[in-house]
Amino acid sequence: MKSGFVSLLGRPNAGKSTLLNAIMKQEVSIVTKKPQTTRNLIRAIYEDEEAQIVFVDTPGVHKPFNQFSTFMNKIAYKSATQSEVTLLIIDASSPFGGGDEFLISRINPHMNVIVVFTKIDLVYLKDIEKLKAKYHELLPDCPQVEVRAPVGFNIDELLRLIKTRLQFDDRLYDDATLISPTMNFVISEIIREQIIILFGEEIPYAVAIEVKNLAKKSTGYLTDATIFVQKESQKPIIIGKNGLMIKKIGTRARKRLETLYHEHFVLNLNVVTKKDWQQNAADLKRFGYTS
Repeated sequence: MKSGFVSLLGRPNAGKSTLLNAIMKQEVSIVTKKPQTTRNLIRAIYEDEEAQIVFVDTPGVHKPFNQFSTFMNKIAYKSATQSEVTLLIIDASSPFGGGDEFLISRINPHMNVIVVFTKIDLVYLKDIEKLKAKYHELLPDCPQVEVRAPVGFNIDELLRLIKTRLQFDDRLYDDATLISPTMNFVISEIIREQIIILFGEEIPYAVAIEVKNLAKKSTGYLTDATIFVQKESQKPIIIGKNGLMIKKIGTRARKRLETLYHEHFVLNLNVVTKKDWQQNAADLKRFGYTS
């Protein structure tokens, strides 16, 4: 049996999390239509009779504008350079531009890269062929594969390509090894997912979630979580008039958690202002954003 680590590297909203969920045939990473959904490394193990593949879904690579975005880029690059295989995820529906040049400029020539084109159903065939030719010109030694992750198109071919590039000859993890995200992490990500879905462009990226007092009761789980915002003006937006929005966030997150864990959840949410936490190294470490 072959095995190895595989990183998913790409620009924000390129379809990395959707692809990982399609490979695993279950939701292991939150997916929304907004960029920068993934903030930290999400790890999942795929295994069949031929291989054990440890997937790492990284934050979208972008030009950094503060300490937080610098951190996200850092862990994405670190994961890619330390993996046996890197999947370079390209949104085929977006024209090649400066962001793509920035990403490719960071590709190490020693990295074992497979170029994966996603969202192929949203673009004409001639445009896909033109884009593939561009990437072949820039990365001539890297194989290419087109996928349509939501319906599973070409996922088997992608897995076949990955398996031919794995370096280890035995399983990396046995059945008793737990490397899935902790329940605290999953709860915080699901709360953040609901904020991303419910709010506009600014608010979701100004929040951090801290889960406290997660307790297992006879009736299910009792959970206290704090939503941190960067500005005092953002606090009433999250809470909403008469607490409507914070209640909606909690209700939607609770339903997602109950579906995922098949347990009853009581979710108590609080909103606190932590001024400019994305610029503070100590706050980034507190909220788990450390490499």
